[in-house]
Amino acid sequence: MVILQNNSKIGTFEYIYFFMIVIYTAMGTAFTKAMMAFYDQPVGFAIPVIMTAILLIRRKVNFRNTNLYIILAIYFIWLVLQTIKYHQFYPTISFFVFYNIIIAYILIQVYHSKMFLLYEKIVVQLSIVALVGWVLMTIAPNAFGSLIDIIKLPKSENSILRGNILIFSMTDLKIYQAEQIFGLTRNSGFSWEPGRFATMLLFALYFNMARTKFKFLGNRNFWILMLALLTTQSTTGFTAFGVIILFLLVNTKLKSSFWYLILIIPAVISIYSLPFIGEKIAKLSDQNATQQKVATDLKYTTTTYVPQRFDGLVFEYLNIINDPILGYGNEENNSFVKSKISDLLALANGLFKVISRFGIILAALFYFYLYKSSRQLSEFYRIKGAAFYMLLYMLLSVSYDLVTIPFFLAIVMYSAFSIPNQHYVRNVIALRRINKQDQPLIQG
Repeated sequence: MVILQNNSKIGTFEYIYFFMIVIYTAMGTAFTKAMMAFYDQPVGFAIPVIMTAILLIRRKVNFRNTNLYIILAIYFIWLVLQTIKYHQFYPTISFFVFYNIIIAYILIQVYHSKMFLLYEKIVVQLSIVALVGWVLMTIAPNAFGSLIDIIKLPKSENSILRGNILIFSMTDLKIYQAEQIFGLTRNSGFSWEPGRFATMLLFALYFNMARTKFKFLGNRNFWILMLALLTTQSTTGFTAFGVIILFLLVNTKLKSSFWYLILIIPAVISIYSLPFIGEKIAKLSDQNATQQKVATDLKYTTTTYVPQRFDGLVFEYLNIINDPILGYGNEENNSFVKSKISDLLALANGLFKVISRFGIILAALFYFYLYKSSRQLSEFYRIKGAAFYMLLYMLLSVSYDLVTIPFFLAIVMYSAFSIPNQHYVRNVIALRRINKQDQPLIQG
């Protein structure tokens, strides 16, 4: 049995590398989306490649892993079948899936379970930056906006952002005016929009709650993450936070759970009454109205159109029933929705997309590993709720495609690539080897 202690050290380069992974996970601009596709960003693509090469030299990662070979072989066979099916091969998109699987494997081999704590700490640090930035764009929008215009990454502005500086994205103050609470703009953090920032925060909250065993008093990280989540004003974020609440209730004693419910129920009712939660959910639940809106919008748009969550699920279901076994493959233009309904439709959710893109067999393997890793996380932290990470992941996937993003993929594949039987020991400083054959999880 390997025991992971609380504050084992990590090398400076390893920390910088993981910081880069978190920034790229947020995908705040085309530059930091370049681990998922090329996006005409050669520098954005090259930086992780070079950093990974240095990491491999430093850490001498062992690639002799049966599960890795099996997963890569299954994906390769699927690619061959896709090529036969469409009589065409898509090298760039196919490469990035191989690339992301390898990066996920490297993350697990180098950081092991330490990556949970690292992710939480780095997201907390970036949340502090996001809160400062949010305050500045609230109290001095013109001055702060002018500063962002000067220092932002080239072409980092889009329909939602005024600009991105890697560690912070300034939301365009005009975008969410109709949805703002008390006239306060929504916080995009270091991602491309508030909901995606909320997604990053919720995974950090899960790791924090599991690590601290649901401690609130003196839990600085929790309160920073919660405050940042509030500033996002995100329907996705607040809905998925319900999983964290259930997670808490399952892991507390019956008497404590009762008192938590006394506090939580009024808070939930109050949150649901907010316009950006209750009204938005009610609108999205009216399928006739939303489908009519989709049809109308498609008539009058000449650019990419992203339907709302529930409509996106319906469209992905159409993709699934059209190509259930192998899926439509790595080229989205081959999907039923793109080819038969409209090539302007872009479906953002990942819950069904893993099935519609890769087919039932690969999707079943994906969700099998997701559940195993979710259960392994609960065993690692010695907490109840084997399926809670999986539930959180799936709920957030309704709004965002997280399937092949390296860090999230590393968590999904954690049970396949990690050292078994690890357990987290709280409030202990040193990291030691229990058996001679066990390698240190992190070297200083």
